[in-house]
Amino acid sequence: ELVAVKKGSLFLPGLTSIDKDVTQELAKIKGELYLGGLTSIDKDVAQELAKSKGWHLSLYGLTSIDKDVAQELAKFKGQILYLYGLTSIDKDIAQELAKFKKNLYLDGLTSIDKDVAHELAKVEGWYLSLNGLTSIDKDVAQELGKTKVSGLFLDGLKSIDKDVLKILKSNPKIQLPEEYRD
Repeated sequence: ELVAVKKGSLFLPGLTSIDKDVTQELAKIKGELYLGGLTSIDKDVAQELAKSKGWHLSLYGLTSIDKDVAQELAKFKGQILYLYGLTSIDKDIAQELAKFKKNLYLDGLTSIDKDVAHELAKVEGWYLSLNGLTSIDKDVAQELGKTKVSGLFLDGLKSIDKDVLKILKSNPKIQLPEEYRD
């Protein structure tokens, strides 16, 4: 199925490549835009997607992006940016994504280092979801503990060291798996 439209939402799971002209048309969608078939995009496409009139942009098929694409996507004015196909990001990409001001979902990340955590803690949006992380060390916890978002979701953590748990619990904005909540 190439296209499915539901209540202001446009689903294009079969779209595997896109150019600037097509993107300009898609950017006119005012609801939700799901482009799950795209596994990569360039800076020009990212720039056009960021101009989208929609409130929800889902690029869950992207498995990696570069700094330029991250910089453009962070300019998206909508409410939600889903990038949960990304399995890893570096410090530079994290630094660019941290400029997004609303809800950022990076649930595909299974691990991050201290430098990436430091940059992601600067996200000033409403929510940052890192539910793909299954464990983090003390250094990562200390950086994430400085988060500025209204809610940081870490529901995927499987085992949490007591020192890490103490750091995470010190920030009420951090949501942990149910078994670690008070």
